[in-house]
Amino acid sequence: MKPHKHAEVIHAWANGAKVQMKWESVGWQDSTDPTWSPEWEYRIKPSEKVVRWLWIFEDNGIWSVTHSYLTESEFLCLVKFRCPYRKLEWSREEFDE
Repeated sequence: MKPHKHAEVIHAWANGAKVQMKWESVGWQDSTDPTWSPEWEYRIKPSEKVVRWLWIFEDNGIWSVTHSYLTESEFLCLVKFRCPYRKLEWSREEFDE
């Protein structure tokens, strides 16, 4: 017996992978409840890259550098106070989300 056209993607979806389907007029869209129609294309959603940096900030006259790579919103949640800060441009890293 020949396996289902979308068997590989179906198995990945059953194991928790996010799936996308291709609409002819729109392109790839997230699909939370795929129908597995043989006329449509399905794929495992590609991982997205998130850019993070090391940050330098001042706290009571002392400059410090974060030990973790963070987005700006992650950094601002971490420090929880207003202070001079900037990202260290040379430390840019891309991470899969």
